[in-house]
Formats: sequence, C-alpha cells, structure tokens
Amino acid sequence: MTVSLDGLTLQVSDLDTSRKFYDKIPGAVEEVFVPRRIAIFRIGKARIGLLSTGLHRGFHMEFETENLDQLFSLLKQSGIKITGEPKMRPHGERTFIVFDPDGYQLEFEEIESQEN
Repeated sequence: MTVSLDGLTLQVSDLDTSRKFYDKIPGAVEEVFVPRRIAIFRIGKARIGLLSTGLHRGFHMEFETENLDQLFSLLKQSGIKITGEPKMRPHGERTFIVFDPDGYQLEFEEIESQEN
C-alpha cells in the first residue's frame, strides 16, 4: 500500500473570488464545484481545494491511497486518533481525517474512478 500527497485545501472567505483567482493560473482546470461549498482545481499533477468557510483559517493536507479501509485500520491500530470512520464526501471523495500533534488536519482519501 502506498500513500501519496495529492493536494492542499485552503479555507477561503469568498469562494467566488478565490475561484476567479485560481482560474487565471495557466493550466488550472476546475474539476469540482459545489456552490457555496467547495471548488477543486487540478494544477499539473496536484489539486488545490477551495473550501468556503467564511474565514481564512488555514489549510489541510490531503493524502491519496488505493485502499482507504486498510490504511484506516493500520493508523487506528498504531494509536493515531482518528476523527471518525471513512465517509463519502459530497464532491466524490471517500475520506477520513486525523490531526497531527500541532493540530494540522490530514485527510486521507480514496477517490472513486471518474470517467473523463
């Protein structure tokens, strides 16, 4: 099993303003848009999420794996505190979240295959 850093999600105060900004970056492609909630752009091999929180509060890291359930079990057995069971998000990712010792959020995800 491997884990790969897939992208970052920024917590933004104004989703529409942030979408317009990131849309101007050459090669940026908006892959997901849920009005008033989230936009996800692919920029090269990585993704950047724009999560509408109404505040600028920071970011979280996203790690992709091919077997989310196995990773969940391994991390749980290792004693890492996990916020909850894996669940499907509205934007098509199945994820679970942990916090590192400094409070940074790490989201582990298994993306359902998407037809292009």
